[in-house]
Amino acid sequence: MLLKIINFLALEIASIRHAIVGIYTFIKEEKHARIHSLGAGGIISFGYFFQINGVEWCFLLLAISAVIVSEILNSAVERLVDLCSPQFHPLAKKAKDLAAASVLVASVIGAIISLIIFMPYLWLLTCQSTYIS
Repeated sequence: MLLKIINFLALEIASIRHAIVGIYTFIKEEKHARIHSLGAGGIISFGYFFQINGVEWCFLLLAISAVIVSEILNSAVERLVDLCSPQFHPLAKKAKDLAAASVLVASVIGAIISLIIFMPYLWLLTCQSTYIS
């Protein structure tokens, strides 16, 4: 029984290690990973600045993760398509275009969520600065 548990834990640790290598590869080799990370950092900074509530944090973090996960999957699809179809093929192009579309959709929805959350805070900030002047 103990051997089964140790074997199970070893396999889980190996899986986590593979995932960490994937994250490292994504950040190191994908330009858009750095762009999305900067955007996420900016959004998180806004959240701290405006002291948004827990529900707003949940929506923001879900939107950020959707964009990053979409970008990771897009990168994986692009590499797999390049491996399977080194020459141009219309289906390979469609696969890449669809994967890129998922990132665009997640990014647009994320931007809309951010606007919905931050517009009232920005409006209040603008109104307060008008009265202070």
